[in-house]
Amino acid sequence: MTTLKLRPYQQAAIDAVRENWRVGKNRVVLVAPVGAGKTACAEGMIQRALESPNGFDVWFLAHRAELIDQPARRFMKSGIPFGIVKAGVAPKPDCRVQIASVQTLKNRPLEALSRANKRALVFVDEGHRVKANTYLQILRDLRTTYEVVYVVYLTATPYRLDGQGLGDVADALVEATTPKELISLGFITEGTVIGRPPPEQLDPRAVGADGEYDEAATEAIMDRPKLVGDAVATWKKHSDGYPGLGRCCTKSSAMRRAEAFKAAGFRVGFLDGETPRRERQSLLARLAIGGQRSAHPLGLDVLLFVNVLTEGYDSESSYDLVLHECRSELWQGRSYPPEYVPLCVLGDYAPTKSMGAFIQFWGRGSRVHKDKPWLRLLSHAGNEDEHCFLSAHEGFSLEHKQSEWMAKLRERNIQQGVAVSQGGATRLICATCQTRWLSGTTTCLHCGGNTLNAMGRAP
Repeated sequence: MTTLKLRPYQQAAIDAVRENWRVGKNRVVLVAPVGAGKTACAEGMIQRALESPNGFDVWFLAHRAELIDQPARRFMKSGIPFGIVKAGVAPKPDCRVQIASVQTLKNRPLEALSRANKRALVFVDEGHRVKANTYLQILRDLRTTYEVVYVVYLTATPYRLDGQGLGDVADALVEATTPKELISLGFITEGTVIGRPPPEQLDPRAVGADGEYDEAATEAIMDRPKLVGDAVATWKKHSDGYPGLGRCCTKSSAMRRAEAFKAAGFRVGFLDGETPRRERQSLLARLAIGGQRSAHPLGLDVLLFVNVLTEGYDSESSYDLVLHECRSELWQGRSYPPEYVPLCVLGDYAPTKSMGAFIQFWGRGSRVHKDKPWLRLLSHAGNEDEHCFLSAHEGFSLEHKQSEWMAKLRERNIQQGVAVSQGGATRLICATCQTRWLSGTTTCLHCGGNTLNAMGRAP
């Protein structure tokens, strides 16, 4: 195995997890923002587990194809032998490390895949999903199969859609680092938020059984022709030819935007949970070489999606698809690959009750790259004002209650005598075009106006 070089905060997080295990707290939530290297932390613990003379079986559980492919590529480069438990993949039961699709693992007997070891180290990627029945069943089966089970829930958002923490399924929480620290270290960027939400807000009572905004009510506001047209015009004005993602509330809403983008000359793709795997790979690869500044004929400028890509997607990692799975399609007979074009634009067209879903989406564009000049979040849903900015997303516990956390965030800013939005951010609004900006902005970058007023005043 290749020796892994960890960042200081990654090593400190691993040490903190192990200390919790030492005192009997075997189920630990490891919180790390997008770009912090959660998989690197897992790899560091896996390498140590494989070196242990007492023996461990290691399970890495994930619910999406991307979340299986990423650790698989990483472990392969590091020389860690592993098997994959997934439909259509030949099992390798002799490997101590198994990367498993939870949808497949729940229907396979663990005895056929586990070795003679009495202890297991289990990683749950996107661990905030652990309350789903599939995960709970698998964890019960693992505890029945092994005498001792250590569990690490890996997540950037350690709470559920209802805003409650994970104290009923975990014994301890370790916050490896924060977005603010990663920004200061140069590992991620918050970027610039260009806020152009609809003039009227969704009725807070228009919520479905799943706790999310009602789809019909959301479409009624977000899909008005004027707002769809503004989304395209804003993208055209601020994308500067770089590729980006657009998060939509429904497929029909995405299709309306797709037609508007196409009419404006953009190359557009769409994917959701029903998109076949091969088509999905092609779309992600084409986005990685896309943007209007790219001369590649198959590049994508805009990739619209619904209910996917908020977790596990990494633009730079998707370039591996260009080098491997999609090589014959995209190299077009050349002996060298098309160049990678970094993801620089996020278009948000889906109001959400879930702070976690919004922060996860923001994280898709937060990673830095040597060829990436900036990140721009084109916010047409107003989620940053209802929830929080990326840099403020920190300070969690197992007993997390989102309403209390948000109240403390607002109170901190109010005590400093600044105007705050519902989400605690200091916000200004352009008197000319109504675009929203962070406090400190002097000129509206959307229309050029220089009259920026506070959205509200602190008492």
